[in-house]
Amino acid sequence: MNKLSRIIAIAALAATTVPATFHFAAAQSNGRSSIVLIDHNMRASKLIGMTVTNAKGEVLGTIAEVLVKGAAAEPMVVLQVDATKMVGIPMSHLAMKDDKITMPGTKTEVMAMPKWEYSYAGLGG
Repeated sequence: MNKLSRIIAIAALAATTVPATFHFAAAQSNGRSSIVLIDHNMRASKLIGMTVTNAKGEVLGTIAEVLVKGAAAEPMVVLQVDATKMVGIPMSHLAMKDDKITMPGTKTEVMAMPKWEYSYAGLGG
């Protein structure tokens, strides 16, 4: 199998095995979003810096990073909860509507989650 055929086969496999993780509602009342594209891809650069709230409007944190593993692993967001604590949240725990991101839970519950720390394997950092 030549290199191009292998790349196409891997892309086709990934498209059929990656689970839908982010809950979409009409991104905005006019059907347009600066984050969600027509093909349902999301712009990570637009997610970073967004505030995450719960259903009651309580601010849970701000998205500091979007992490994508290889293969069909679920993307994670790193949520900056306060000045000293970050937590990792699977993207499937987030919901977006009208370019606002929510997730279940309270600030107390998020603060009780294990602290997220960056670790670099063999990258010298």
